[in-house]
Amino acid sequence: MNRLNRVLLSAVMAGGLCGGTGLALAGSSLPGSSGGGQTVQRLDDEHWKYVHMHHALASLQEARKELDDAEDIFHGHKQDAIDHVEAAIKEVRDGLHEHNDDAALPAALPSAGRLDDERFPHVRRAMERLKDAKRELEAADPIFSGHRDEAIRRVDKALKQLEDGIGSA
Repeated sequence: MNRLNRVLLSAVMAGGLCGGTGLALAGSSLPGSSGGGQTVQRLDDEHWKYVHMHHALASLQEARKELDDAEDIFHGHKQDAIDHVEAAIKEVRDGLHEHNDDAALPAALPSAGRLDDERFPHVRRAMERLKDAKRELEAADPIFSGHRDEAIRRVDKALKQLEDGIGSA
């Protein structure tokens, strides 16, 4: 995840977690902004014990939303991918719950950047979110009683379904 997306994700999560209170103003310009002095609010990742798992969960939830908005022309691959994403979400939540790290996450992340290929934009954004989730899961602490590993397997299966769906559409 690039720095801008991580900064924006932190700001969105801060609002969702704190209800708009307890935030620290970063006081720095957004990376890549044109000197407009635009500032963002950031959340210290120490609000969670298992930061990577929470970031993965947020990416999975956003991927799920993108799949809801995607065209339904993928010959069952879309629904199979949704099923795997939902199973991955459940595994991550179960793992976090077992380790008493149930902090709430926001309902949405900043939308992924525009992709070069304009065909199936929701599916392609969902795939980017799934790849983000996989990177976070791989970086997460492996103590989650198999939930982390199963979530990674489900993300891989969801990605495969989406690739197959694009190929068959």
